[in-house]
Amino acid sequence: MNVKRSSGAFKNASTMVILTLSGLVYAATLLHFETTLNVSDTPAATEKGRIIRLAYNDSGRFVKPCVLLYTDATGTPGGQLNVYVRRSFDDALTWDGPTLLSRDSDGSATGGQTIAVQSLDFLADNDKASIFAPQSYTDGKPRSLLVSWTSAYCPPLDTGQYPNPGQKINPSLIPNQPYKCVWTARSIDAGDTWTTEQLTDGSMDAINDVVTGSQSNDAFALTWQADPAGLQPGEDEGPGDGGSGAHSTPGTNIWYTHAASLSGTNPLLRNNITPLSDNNSTVKGAPGASRPTLAMSGKTAAIVYEESRGGDESAGGGMGEGGKNVIYHAFAYNQPDANSAGTIVNDPTKNARRARVVLQGDSAAGASPLRALVFYRQADVIAPHAPSDIVVHRGLKDAASDPASTGFRPQDLEPYTTARNLSDPGSTSANDNAMAHRAIARGNFIAFGYTHTPDMAAADGSIATPTQTYDFFVRTSNDAGETWSGPRNLSNLSLPTIAVREPRLVPTPGTITNPITKTPDPQDTQDPNVFYVAFGAYRNDASRADLGVHVTRSTDLGASYEPLVPLPGSDGQSEAQLRVTPDGSSVMVLWMQEIPSGGNRDVMLATAAPVEASASATTSNSDDGGCLFTANRRGGGGPIDPTLPALVLGAAMLLVLSRAGFNRSRRSEF
Repeated sequence: MNVKRSSGAFKNASTMVILTLSGLVYAATLLHFETTLNVSDTPAATEKGRIIRLAYNDSGRFVKPCVLLYTDATGTPGGQLNVYVRRSFDDALTWDGPTLLSRDSDGSATGGQTIAVQSLDFLADNDKASIFAPQSYTDGKPRSLLVSWTSAYCPPLDTGQYPNPGQKINPSLIPNQPYKCVWTARSIDAGDTWTTEQLTDGSMDAINDVVTGSQSNDAFALTWQADPAGLQPGEDEGPGDGGSGAHSTPGTNIWYTHAASLSGTNPLLRNNITPLSDNNSTVKGAPGASRPTLAMSGKTAAIVYEESRGGDESAGGGMGEGGKNVIYHAFAYNQPDANSAGTIVNDPTKNARRARVVLQGDSAAGASPLRALVFYRQADVIAPHAPSDIVVHRGLKDAASDPASTGFRPQDLEPYTTARNLSDPGSTSANDNAMAHRAIARGNFIAFGYTHTPDMAAADGSIATPTQTYDFFVRTSNDAGETWSGPRNLSNLSLPTIAVREPRLVPTPGTITNPITKTPDPQDTQDPNVFYVAFGAYRNDASRADLGVHVTRSTDLGASYEPLVPLPGSDGQSEAQLRVTPDGSSVMVLWMQEIPSGGNRDVMLATAAPVEASASATTSNSDDGGCLFTANRRGGGGPIDPTLPALVLGAAMLLVLSRAGFNRSRRSEF
């Protein structure tokens, strides 16, 4: 099916701004976005699109298709979502499918079905889905894909058909909702065919599923949290019906499963399910775990999550009067820490949450000892919405002192007494606040980003007119985290009525070898010096209305950045996904956009490549079409119009200055 195209978003650019900047911009390198594409294009609301790139030998042809994953309400009676995938083999111009993944034993869509739970009727819904595909392939065969999601459609595992006396109703959410279970869909032929598998039965309420695997197609893993008392309403901004998982009840555990291969019959992943955490008591005041993050390097899995310390649940904003700890596990992917307390990594006298982990293996690390980064928000005060700092622990391989050291083990992590507070070095303010932490690691290089305000109360525009705001900062290290650059303000907002959220730090992926030529295509050869940055802007007032996404790129490990460019057509949005080519020459950006003409929401896509006034666009060197992300791919290889970069930057600056209040200088530090 052909996708819809929309024109560029710079129709209102000021001629005076363009002319003023054209001389300056003519020789500058900046990102140029091509025509925006509507890649879901459905008559109903679409949610949470995800996109990945495959590369494999297809009967003697090297193909690199895109795979789009999303949820959509088309055909359901009340806007209930189903999970779909589509593929493009011609650089996102046309798409096959959609292929339904959220299906019952008869092949029918689960979203929108009437289910009877505890004698009450509900319309089953499905949550956002996650996807993983290895970068490598085995013997030139198409790659595997693993998708996970949670669903209210939870028949008994042995029959696959309702009724299910074991599924419960959650009375904490209004309106009441059925407990949700975990589903997966897997493919071993690059998405030609799919096998669905239900993993849990709805006797506990599941959320926050995370799927990953090895890059060599020989290890897959999935984790999630499951609450025996049902998901609880949130304490802060979150889903409209609450129940984001941050506020867990006693006895909530983190669960895990794995498989060496996605081939085989059901049950497959269900056979290996085990609880990682050891929250075996549901009595009031007992701890509960939530919000896991899972990463894998080779066949080593690492998981971090937050866990309440227990105590009165009415204190600490639902986290218990003792606050929360960050718990870390690392193990061979097929030998999980079953029913384990794990390792507390944070200062136990403080409140830690929102944990994340980044890993790199021996080949990526090279001579660097750095193997893991564990980082999280930490507050001195155990209370909801308390000002927080971002704390980073390094996992270092020290085989000279300990031959068993891998850099991933809990004992390889720095203790909290030597972990770094990277968000407010030297600050004496008790009110500064940091969040939205991101990191990338490659060898000795680390880029670490976060949003920050010097005064949390003064930046809360939902209460009063703000005098401060949230900017996005990046710090870098070239010696595995021993020393760090000062914080660089990439957004540099000049108006407190505008703030930043949903930042992204995206490195170039590893080199992909062409299975036909046995050598990498130029675009598929990794440039480790390149990474991309994106963030959204929103109105810092009670409306918190999104203003759009901005993107930039560094080609020298964060020493400098290209000018910020607004993502065309992203007005009213702040969250985007970036998929970068290995050489860093092109980026695909995906986001969800309200469509005024149709009154619904669709998945939008735009590609960008850096251009200069005197540069010529080039076409791809790949053997066949696919998800190539190349600049000027729909035209010829002729020169770029020298006024185009000026037009783009002029419009960018106009939009930035008039809508978001960005400063033109982006080198200041807080």
